Amino acid sequence: MSTTIAIWVLVVIAAAVAVFIIRFLHQLTKVANESEATLRSLNARLPLLLDHADKVLTKADTTVDRVNATMDELEGPIHYIQMLTHLFTESKEYLTTKAGRGMLAFTAGFRALKTIIGHLKGHFASRGKKALDEQ
Repeated sequence: MSTTIAIWVLVVIAAAVAVFIIRFLHQLTKVANESEATLRSLNARLPLLLDHADKVLTKADTTVDRVNATMDELEGPIHYIQMLTHLFTESKEYLTTKAGRGMLAFTAGFRALKTIIGHLKGHFASRGKKALDEQ
């Protein structure tokens, strides 16, 4: 009797495992069918996607070529600007360190001379005006 019960328990377990495997295989078949449909749809659209990708890459190559040509054209002016900024830096450094004091003295002397000439002009102009008034 215990052997019969053991056999029935094994049969029930085998039936449960069989049902589980059948449901699993059924789900697996559905997933495979959906994957196949998706791949077929993608395969049908793939030439169009590749064509668009090819057009984008062609436009990108054209753009890169234009940028390279523009950069080649700008290389000379950029070099001149670098030289000019270097020249300005060197000039500023020279004026602030070596010639700065001399330039400051020259500017002060020039302003003083301008003021003296202005006063002399005013003095001689007023003197000439007095001489005209006396006549």
